[in-house]
Amino acid sequence: MKGLPLTYNRDLQEDKEQIFTSVDTTLSCIEIISKMIPTIVLNKQRASELSGTSFSTATDIAEYLSLKGMPFREAHHLVGKIIKYCEDKHCSLEEIPESEFQKFSNLIEADIYKKIIPSNTVKMRTNKGDTSPKLVEKEAGILIKALKKYEQKQ
Repeated sequence: MKGLPLTYNRDLQEDKEQIFTSVDTTLSCIEIISKMIPTIVLNKQRASELSGTSFSTATDIAEYLSLKGMPFREAHHLVGKIIKYCEDKHCSLEEIPESEFQKFSNLIEADIYKKIIPSNTVKMRTNKGDTSPKLVEKEAGILIKALKKYEQKQ
C-alpha cells in the first residue's frame, strides 16, 4: 500500500504468522496422508456388512417421505422416531417389517426397502459430486488426467 504514515506497514504483517503456520500444518498433513494412503487395505465385505448398521440411509427415508408429500421438517422428525425404534429393538432399518413402518406413516409402502439399502442409495445419487459409482469413476478419471498433465510439466 502506498501513502501510509511511517512504519504503519509493519502492522499489516501481523497476520502473516498465522498464514505461514497454516501452510506448514497443511504441508505436514499432506506428507503424512501421502504415506498413509498407499498402505490402506479396504475390506469390502466388512464395509458392506457394517453399512446397514449406522442408519446412514436415514436421510433417504426423510427424502422418500417428502417426495410423497410430507413436509421435510415433519419427515425428519418422523425419521428420528424410526431410528429410536430401531435402537430400542436393536434392529437395522432393513429389519423393520412393513407393517411396523406403516405405523409411523401411511405414506410408507413396500418400496421403502429399495431406499434404505446402502448400496442402492449410493447408486441413486446422480447429481454432480454425488456418490454414484459412474460419477465417482468420471471424477477420478478427470483427476487422473489432471495429475498426469501436472507430472508431465515437472
